[in-house]
Amino acid sequence: MNTYKLPSNKKLLLLLSVIFILFAHLVFGGDVAISQFLLPFKDKDARYFFEYNDSLYFGDHPNRTLYKLTAGDTLEKTEDMKGWAIMDAWPFQQRIYYCSRQRILHKEKGKVKTIPIEGSESLISITSDKDRLYLLDQREHGYYILFIDAFFTKMKEIPCPGRKPSDIVYYNNALWIYDISSRSVHKYNLKSNDVDYTIYTGADNSYSKGIVFFNDYLYVHNRRTSSLDLVEFKETQDAVLSLPHTISYQYTIDCRNIDKTRACNAAFRIPVPRDSPEQHIETLEWQPVPEEIKADVYDQPLAYFQQIIKPGEHFLLYYRADVTVRAVCYKVKETPLASLAGIPEQIKEMYLGNDSYFDMEKPEIKTAAAKARLNRRGKEPSGVKELLENIVDFIINTLSYTMDNTWEKAGAILGKKAGSCSEYSFLFSALARLNNIPTRMAGGFIFERANDSFHRWTEVYYPGLGWIPVDVTAIDADDPDSLDYEFLFGKPYTRFVFSLMGGIDDTALDVEYYGYKRFSGGKRERTITVKTLSIEPVYKSTTIVRDIKAP
Repeated sequence: MNTYKLPSNKKLLLLLSVIFILFAHLVFGGDVAISQFLLPFKDKDARYFFEYNDSLYFGDHPNRTLYKLTAGDTLEKTEDMKGWAIMDAWPFQQRIYYCSRQRILHKEKGKVKTIPIEGSESLISITSDKDRLYLLDQREHGYYILFIDAFFTKMKEIPCPGRKPSDIVYYNNALWIYDISSRSVHKYNLKSNDVDYTIYTGADNSYSKGIVFFNDYLYVHNRRTSSLDLVEFKETQDAVLSLPHTISYQYTIDCRNIDKTRACNAAFRIPVPRDSPEQHIETLEWQPVPEEIKADVYDQPLAYFQQIIKPGEHFLLYYRADVTVRAVCYKVKETPLASLAGIPEQIKEMYLGNDSYFDMEKPEIKTAAAKARLNRRGKEPSGVKELLENIVDFIINTLSYTMDNTWEKAGAILGKKAGSCSEYSFLFSALARLNNIPTRMAGGFIFERANDSFHRWTEVYYPGLGWIPVDVTAIDADDPDSLDYEFLFGKPYTRFVFSLMGGIDDTALDVEYYGYKRFSGGKRERTITVKTLSIEPVYKSTTIVRDIKAP
């Protein structure tokens, strides 16, 4: 009998593959997540994704054809509904049901059967548990979830959370609602009839046709790449973290002395980014090395530099960093207003006082704070969460966002009814502090490849949770791409914090959250930039992409 011996390099490859599989089973508990399914359809052609009997199903929408993904990454046709207006599909009682206009459909012995749904207007999504169907109904005045029993009779209906829900999926005893407007998934608790938390998916809000859970992993459809993309998320006691990404960037100060005779004395204090639940500093390399690093009154680490720049010469200061960032959505539950009294005294002492940029002593700011605490009907808030939402609602309906490179104080901002991100933070801090909510300002950067920018937002000290981010400009009512209130207490993964300041007074950074700079002598030209070198998703395992073959 002839025997075939593997070449040594193939033996090594096989051994490494076995080791990787064993390692994956030990570390990840069995299945290794597929990071992306590449679909053989054009942008919006793929729809109605679901898992059934451990297989992944999705539809070719223009041809109204449903396919099952086989083990060989090919598609097997299971059913077609040609000639019918199909919005979504889901298995129920050993059949596939489709939602269409004011009815649901299924095939029986090759013929389409229709079941009208009483009271529906435009059914756009369907899902089920073992006993009932759940239908997402788009109406002229909002979105509703219809509860349908096994006899296809409507049991009840509830308003659907979110600004523009487009897909619902039943998974793990909850309804998962994809909100195409805020690019988020809301986990809706069927027992408490409330949203447990929200997951930021990062998907482009015009390039997605739904979500699916497959092998216990969440995927979102990406029309731009015609794929299903993994949305990794982790629930903690206080928050949900999602979309881990590694970002490499370079922070640079370039200062040029264009004076021909006089030297320039330059001093710099650069905020040193630090770890938090939403970000982790992997590496940080300085050039030149700081003379010292010490924290200011707000415990913000700062790197100190001194430099004499000779006539006609320039000084280049930079650092390169690799950071892991995550989107975060805090699970903020309503708590009584009386709980504000229980905030630690050292927090109240440092983060409730007035600041020269907050103008809290001015009558117009005090009047605004009293008005902002009330809802639009003039009623007192039921708790701290509602109080914060009322203040945010007041600001976004009072101010218009503008990028005018000015940092005016809260009184002036209120007068002109417009402000930059920093100015929004000044006014929000003033109104929140006058309502006994401690605040501090976060200075950072938005990494969006071609649209990188410096940014400032706010953090509040929430009873029982501690410091959590609140970015009023992200919820700005005038911006069609703004996030919804479900994501008010959190931030996308593209935002990275450089510095945290309780105010402008007493901080070693002064008003310049991204770096303090002072000069004497000479004539200077200077720039401060942050350049994104790379931004890549981080998965629990090596990136695995499955390329699905055309049927």
